[in-house]
Amino acid sequence: MARTKNEKKTAGKKTKSDALWRKPISLDSFEDEDPLATLYQGREGGDKKREVEILPKKTESFQKTVTSAKSDKSTVRMSSKPTKTVNKSKATASTKITVEELKNLLKIKSDSFQFTDIREILRGRSLDIYAYLNFLAGDAGVCKITHNDLMKALDISRPTLFKQGDWLERLFLIEKHSVPGDHLGTSYTVRRLENTLPVSNKLVKQLESYTDTIGKRN
Repeated sequence: MARTKNEKKTAGKKTKSDALWRKPISLDSFEDEDPLATLYQGREGGDKKREVEILPKKTESFQKTVTSAKSDKSTVRMSSKPTKTVNKSKATASTKITVEELKNLLKIKSDSFQFTDIREILRGRSLDIYAYLNFLAGDAGVCKITHNDLMKALDISRPTLFKQGDWLERLFLIEKHSVPGDHLGTSYTVRRLENTLPVSNKLVKQLESYTDTIGKRN
C-alpha cells in the first residue's frame, strides 16, 4: 500500500525523534551563552570555572553587633520606665529646714513675711502636743507614752492627735516609733525647735515658756 503524504511526514518525525532519543545528551551540546548551560556546567566563558558568591556566615563580630543592638533596645525599654523622684526638701536629724521650705509648707507667698509668734508655725493643738512631748523628753530627746494617756493629758480627740502629730512630723520636730505588740506606748524622738526650723530666739523663748506651763499643768 502506498503511504500518504501525512504518513510520510509522521514517519520522518518519529525517525528524527528516535535518533535524538538514542543519542546521549551532553552539556556541551548547549551553547556557551545559554544561562542553563552555565549553571549546570559551573562554567563561565567556556572552560573557566564559575566563581559562586557565597554569603558570609554569621561571624563573631556579627553576633556581637546583634547582641549589642538587643542590649540597646533593652536599655531603652528600661529607661522608658518611670523613675522614682526624691523629695529634696526633706530634712534629716542633722539638717535644718530653710525659710523657703517652711513658707512652702505653711503656704505663705509673701517674701517679706517674718515669723513673730510660735503659733504661726505650730498651729492648732500641734503646739500643745509638741510642748508636752518636749517636756516629757527633756534633755534626752526621747519619751514614751500611750495615745490614750497623751489624749487625756491634753484633752484632745484621737483624730486631732493624729492630724496634729502628722503636722509635727512634716516639720521634722518629732518622729514616732511604734513597736507591734508593745502596749506600753509609742516612742517619740523630739527634736529641738532651734535645731530644726529657721526661728528666732524670740520664738524659742515662747516655746520654752509654754512648755513650762504645760509641765506645771500636768
